[in-house]
Amino acid sequence: FSVWSRLQREVMLDFGEALLAPLPNRGIPELRQAIAGHLAAFRGMRVDPENILIGAGTDFLYNLLIQLLGREKVYAVEEPGYGKIRKIYAAGGVKTVSAAMDDRGVLPESLGSADVLHISPSHHFPTGIVTPVSRRRELLDWANRGEKWIIEDDYDSEFRFDAHPVPAMQSLDDGGRVIYMNSFSKSLAPSIRISYMVLPAGLMAAFQQKLGFYSCTVPSFEQYTLARFLSRGFFEKHINRMRKFYKNRRNAVVSLLEKCSFSDKLTIQEQDAGLHFLLNVATSLSDQSLTEKLAALGIRVRALSSYYHDQSEDLHCLVINYSGLKEERLSAALAAISGELA
Repeated sequence: FSVWSRLQREVMLDFGEALLAPLPNRGIPELRQAIAGHLAAFRGMRVDPENILIGAGTDFLYNLLIQLLGREKVYAVEEPGYGKIRKIYAAGGVKTVSAAMDDRGVLPESLGSADVLHISPSHHFPTGIVTPVSRRRELLDWANRGEKWIIEDDYDSEFRFDAHPVPAMQSLDDGGRVIYMNSFSKSLAPSIRISYMVLPAGLMAAFQQKLGFYSCTVPSFEQYTLARFLSRGFFEKHINRMRKFYKNRRNAVVSLLEKCSFSDKLTIQEQDAGLHFLLNVATSLSDQSLTEKLAALGIRVRALSSYYHDQSEDLHCLVINYSGLKEERLSAALAAISGELA
């Protein structure tokens, strides 16, 4: 926070009243250039800064895409998946269908009448599945054959703990069918509502023609600050610190689960990416009963079954978001609930 505050003071002194001037609708060039450099370093992506569009949160960008691609399009969303995405599309007046998944990600044959696929291939929420390159190419073939679109939501991609992240779909895309999206809200702070998308060149031209009247929704003050934070290497240092912090937090949580009295009834899945993992629990309790008992003990988690739109049977699997989980509270909760699970 001290570095961010210092950069803000610098920006105020350097720009003064110029911060009150109108902004380019895609965002300031300095920030778009800094994001392009960040994507090259972290994700191996070659991105033209002219094709980057800055917005105040991904919710806003999703709504821009609905207008840009057209409300007659059918959007496929992952099943199971993050429920808010489906709600945003429904509120925007477009039809959504469920995209079935296996242990390699979205099944191309399940996309049916869909025109647009919203996917998080680098670390799916909530299952944690990382889509391999072979399946990514299958989905790209689907998009290219039918002139479809893929929205690649790269949420959480900075917090991988393995050494060899899978290339982004955008970098594998030769046909200009992938729209790449990411946000700084998770990696920096929720209050920093700065997100961005990388549009294929042809789609950016269509945006400027059709929706170019929209103003940029992120204040110049925050944009200039973030541009300096990225270009001077502070973001990279911050991510490295947070990776270490969250890896230690994850290891501590896993250790507590492995040492508890009913550890033989627990199976941990998908530990190597993002800020959550799945915990299978061998229990006769329903998913609702289990999560309610944990909530009463101060541990608020959701069952994997609650993320399905088209089914509701118990899966006896919990989604453990350990980024905000206190080890002391978890230890006490495990001791308290052991009588029902041991």
